[in-house]
Amino acid sequence: MNKKVLEIGCGSGHSLKYMASRGASELWGIDLSDTQIKTARNLLSDCNTKFNLFQGAMEKNPGIPFFASGKYHFYGKTNRTTS
Repeated sequence: MNKKVLEIGCGSGHSLKYMASRGASELWGIDLSDTQIKTARNLLSDCNTKFNLFQGAMEKNPGIPFFASGKYHFYGKTNRTTS
C-alpha cells in the first residue's frame, strides 16, 4: 500500500519508526530541534522505508505538501480562530 506519514514535531523519530513498522511507505518529519532531527536520522537509517526530515518551524514550510484541517481542538476556546 502507498501510506505516507507526515509528523509535525517528530522529535527523535520513534513514532515515525513505529509507523514504518506498521507499513508506511514514506515518512516525512519536521522538528524545531536540529539535535532531534539528527537523532531521528540516525534512528531511521536502518529502516527500509524512504524518509525525509526537515529542521525548522512548520510556519516556514520547507516545501512539504500538506493539508491541515480540524486541528483547532488542541487549543482552548480563547485561542481558537473564529473568523
